[in-house]
Amino acid sequence: MKQQIPDKWRFVKLDLFDNATIEQNQEGIQRFKLAISVKPRDGSDWLYFRAALNSPRKHYKRFVKEDWDWRHYSTVLKHYDELYAMRKAGQIERVNVSKVYQKGWAESKQIIQGFSAILVQTPQEYEAFIYTKDQMFQTTLTTQNISGKQRSKNIIASASISNDTGYQHKRIEDFI
Repeated sequence: MKQQIPDKWRFVKLDLFDNATIEQNQEGIQRFKLAISVKPRDGSDWLYFRAALNSPRKHYKRFVKEDWDWRHYSTVLKHYDELYAMRKAGQIERVNVSKVYQKGWAESKQIIQGFSAILVQTPQEYEAFIYTKDQMFQTTLTTQNISGKQRSKNIIASASISNDTGYQHKRIEDFI
């Protein structure tokens, strides 16, 4: 599995939400949702995806059809099982896996084939593993520099990844 963001993606922003109620927070329960925003290289509009990271492992395979690429789902589950063993050993606090769906489609189970996410919580940070077909990238979601506006929307951690160096080389012939 390649460890990079897809070539067609110019920029990826990940926001981790904790949508637990006040009562759930008092009981130590967290309700995680990962927002994945993608800006394609071709200049088209932003793409918005979500992953609900609260269900047990057995729910990950629900609604996956027999004709889908099972190598993707098997790889994700294998990685999840390795992380879960680390959780049982006390090395990490939490690990959850989810299929990814297009924003606004969670209720109708419109999941994206070959698109998955794993969230790992350690005492210091959150790690997100994003799987796209036969690629995977990992990033640390930071809790630093979350603005008051973001906190009011229940964002507790965030990360940005770019596939773009920001520099474009031009020649004088481009201007004359």
